[in-house]
This record gives sequence, C-alpha cells and structure tokens, in this order.
Amino acid sequence: MNKFVGIAMLAFLICGQAQIVMSESVQAQATQDRKVEADRLIDQGIQQYQISQFEAALQSWQQALTIYREIKDRLNEGAALGNLGIAYRNLGKYNKAIEYHLQSLVIAREIKDQIGEGNALGNLGNAYQNLGKYDRAIEFHLQSLTIARGIKDRRSEGVSLGNLGLAYDSLGKYDKAIDFHLQSLAIAREIKSRFHEGAALGNLGNAYYLLGKYDKAIKFHLQSLVIVREIKDRRGEGNALGNLGSAYEVVGEYNKAIKFHLQSLEIKREIKDRIGEGNSLGNLGNTYDDLRKYDKAIEFHLQSLEIKREIKDRLGEGQSLGNLGATYYSLGKYDKAIKFHLQSLEIKREIKDRDGEEKSLNNLGVAFSKLNQLELAILFYKQAINVTESIRKDIRKLNRVEQRSYLETVTGIYKRLAELLIQQGRIVEALQVIDLLKVQELEDYFKNIKGSDRSAQGVRLLEPEKAMSDKLLAVSFENSPEINSQLAQQIQQLPKSEINKVPDYLQTIPQGTALLYLRTCTILERGCKESKDVKKRA
Repeated sequence: MNKFVGIAMLAFLICGQAQIVMSESVQAQATQDRKVEADRLIDQGIQQYQISQFEAALQSWQQALTIYREIKDRLNEGAALGNLGIAYRNLGKYNKAIEYHLQSLVIAREIKDQIGEGNALGNLGNAYQNLGKYDRAIEFHLQSLTIARGIKDRRSEGVSLGNLGLAYDSLGKYDKAIDFHLQSLAIAREIKSRFHEGAALGNLGNAYYLLGKYDKAIKFHLQSLVIVREIKDRRGEGNALGNLGSAYEVVGEYNKAIKFHLQSLEIKREIKDRIGEGNSLGNLGNTYDDLRKYDKAIEFHLQSLEIKREIKDRLGEGQSLGNLGATYYSLGKYDKAIKFHLQSLEIKREIKDRDGEEKSLNNLGVAFSKLNQLELAILFYKQAINVTESIRKDIRKLNRVEQRSYLETVTGIYKRLAELLIQQGRIVEALQVIDLLKVQELEDYFKNIKGSDRSAQGVRLLEPEKAMSDKLLAVSFENSPEINSQLAQQIQQLPKSEINKVPDYLQTIPQGTALLYLRTCTILERGCKESKDVKKRA
C-alpha cells in the first residue's frame, strides 16, 4: 500500500559561538563548511534510500548526524535521527526505528519544532503499526494530527489522516479507514496537491480492495493512475499499476493483472526502486500461482527473494519466503512448503513482525492439518492464536467494535483449531478456543469474568506442548513424523483431568447457568485453502 514517508530535510543556517582559539569569522566559516558537508551527506542518503540502498543511506545519515551534533545544529540533528529511523524501519528493525524516532521527538519538543514533532509522532505510529501494535500506532497518529491542526498545516493534516486510514485498514475496520482516506483526499484537493491526491486515491483503492469491493478499488486506482501520470510521478505510476494488477488478479482477470504487474515492474526497474521491483516480482508470482502455473510462480518468487536479500529488506524477505511456501503447498510439495514457511517464521520473529508471525504459524498448521500430523498442526495453530491474542491485548484502548473487527479478520484460525481439537476428543480445549472468540460477550454478561485478562493469556498449552514450543524452528519435514508421534504419546499419557481441566473463569459462572455452544463446521480437506502470506502490495 502507499504510505506517506517523508525523508526530505530542511536546511537552516545557525551561527556557532566563537571559541578562544579562533576568531568569530573563522569559527563561523568552519561551522558553515561542516554544515554544507552534512547537508551533502543527507542528500546522498536520500538518493541511496530512493534506490533501496538502505544500509548505504544509514551510513550517510549517520555521518551527517555526527556533524550536526558537533556543530550543535539541533534542528537538523532531529531530522537526521528521523531519517535513520525510517531507514531502520525499511530494514525491518522496528525497535531500532522507534529508538531513533523517539530521540527525534525529544529534540523537536525541546526546540519547540512542532513540524518536526508531528513528523516524529507519525513515524512512530508507522513503526508501531509494523509491530502489530495498532492502538499505539493510532495513538501516535492522533497526536500528529492534533499538532498539524493546531499549527494549521493542512498538508501534514492530510498525511496524518491517511496514516490513520492505513492503521484502521490493518485492523479490518474498513469503513473507518475509508472515512479517514476521504478526509485526506479532500484536503489534498483543497490545497491542490496533485501528489497527495494521487496517494489518497490509491489508499482508497486499497481500502476498498481489502473490503472486497473490487470494482470500486479499480475505479480509485485508475483515478490515481491518471494523476500520477499527469504529474510525471513515475514511482506513483508504478504503484498504481501494481495495485491495479492486484485488483484484477483477485477478480480472476489474470491476463490484465499480469499486464499491469509487468508495466509496474518495468517502471520500478527504470527508476531503480529495488523494493518496488521485488514487490512487482512477488505479485507476478502470486498471479501465476492463481493460474496454477507453479513453475513460473516459483521463478518470480525466487527473483523477488533474491532482491530482498540483496537490499537486506528483512520484512520483504520473510514475505517472499512465505509466498514460496504457499506455492509449494499448492504443488503438493509439503516438504518445501514447510521449509520455506519455517524460514519465513524465523525472520518474522526476529524482526517482531507479529502479523507476519501469525500468518506463518497458521500456514505451518495448515501444512501439517494436510500431512495428518495433527498434534503438530494443533500446536502451530495454538501458537498462531496466541500471537493474535497478544495483538488483541495491545488494542484494548480501542472500542469493542474495532477490537471485534480485527478479530473477524483472523477468526478462521480459531475455528480450524477448535475443529481439530474436537476430532481429537479434546472437547474442553475446543470450548476454550471458541470462548476466545466470544470472550467479550461473556465479559459483558458475567461481570465477574475478566475477559481481556484471560484472553491475553491465549490458548492453554499442555505440558508436552509447552516443552515443544521453544523448539518449533527445529521442526522439519524429515523429523516431523517422529516429533508428532512423540507429542501424541505424551499427550495421551496425561491424566484426563489435565486435558479436560475446566478453566478458572468457567468455575466463576453461577450455578444453574447454561452455556450453549453452536458448533461451526469447518471443512478441513475440501475447500479449506491455505492463507497465503500477505502479498506486499505496491
């Protein structure tokens, strides 16, 4: 999706105070010379960033930061810190990004630079969104919006509204996301910023795409395409073409999808947008996967993977590995599918991409639901749900409608796990999984049940599952039958009272209360297509 990321620096001249060893004029000239060098390094870093040379950009901006600190240029020190944070975010180092954005925020507040403060808050919101901490993301974007409105900076106000829309997109709260994107679009048109108008239209297209209204998505992406071509924004044109390709793919117009993805790829190669090139290759791979041309799909995913490794885009690398896993699953080559999903999981855990971690765990559960290694499938599904519950914990500040909206986007995992547990005769565990979906209703009805506290703990792991949890990355296609068998034996040896242990929260329900559970059928073998890793849209 298009996201607003500003890395341009403002250069201001500041006179340094004289030191004893130099005349004031000599000192001022020396300071000015150093500042010119720092500004050059900033520009150099921007050029490197634009062609996805993130580590080179980091080095340039780090050198600039050192100089700004030497000459005590606090304004540009804060801006350089912000740029470093953006680079670390693109490398998938989200905690490092947050560290730098927080330093930038401190400086902006210290020198009362409200524009810089708003930018730092927005960048913090983007980083927390990557971590799946949506309430924190929204909190920072709202603060950024407040500042923009306070200083009557309409451009920044539009950017903040767009970022809020993207955060609500991630929550699955598409009506709210569309409202924010429309407000962003209105401002862009009011201030006659064709660039931001094109971006807002693209974001609306993506929101309608996620909502499943593909005709509207195509309409907005076509409007975006007209604008970016008019203003000769080649990067924006490549993004719009890629988004159109994704929309046409999902409605089954694969030839159109391929045409748009190829046009997008051509532009991204022309402007040396390596991240965009990798994404276009991945989207082509996904389209050929839908066409069941798996060899071609694998070829494109491997090219995408090569680029993402080259530019050290860890987030993108994890996604490419996941897409390869999904394609090999479609081929019935479960050994390779598991191998790639495990590699994807390792990266996503490393960079703390919780959304991605949940998807990898889910895909592994599906691959093992398919090999009839049900104990391992159950364990991977439990882990996936526990990651989801950690995200639910972090969005408690949002209203219940929004929390429920997020849950609806992942509800399939809960149902698949509950069905597997029922098949295994583990009824009480299945009920606990179902209750996680219904915990808010239970909390509303029984005031003595602390649903949010209980759900934060996720699904209860049996002792053998706990012992195995830290070793999941050591599982492979080759050793999984033995591990699954051992796990099954260990669980069978547990006392029935342990497996069917009634959770504490149910014991607090008053006697005479009846709980009715409606079983939702889930077809595990027929019609249960695995969830592919997120296709990283342009």
